Amino acid sequence: MRTLLLALVASICVAAGSASAAAPLSPPVVKEIFTLLPCPASPSARESTVGMEGCQEHAIVKSDATIDTLSREIFGRLADDAARRRFAAAEKAWLAYRTAFCDSQSDVFEGGTGAATEYAGCVVHQNAQHVGDLTGFDHDLRPH
Repeated sequence: MRTLLLALVASICVAAGSASAAAPLSPPVVKEIFTLLPCPASPSARESTVGMEGCQEHAIVKSDATIDTLSREIFGRLADDAARRRFAAAEKAWLAYRTAFCDSQSDVFEGGTGAATEYAGCVVHQNAQHVGDLTGFDHDLRPH
């Protein structure tokens, strides 16, 4: 049951050339594997567990898109393939951390309906922090 409620587990697809030097590199992309719930228009409907989870999922998808955009920009500014591979590995490690940390944080509500909303809220928070980190990195890579 928890697996279904916490279907916010993410995977990152990185077409990294670690297996083959000839493999083309591409920027990392965050892919969520949950089915996006609706975010109700009515404020009172957003107070339900499903309503809260749906709105959090929409915030996750929006911040994932920002992360993907920043990652693409950073990836393009990196000096060489070695730097791009390190960046892709760092993004994959960050996503694994985000998933494990938010799983752990949601354990406070393990078995309850609050677990999924706690997990999703954690992901929203972690994504916001990561957007800040990537924004700073992107800024540092720009010519001054």
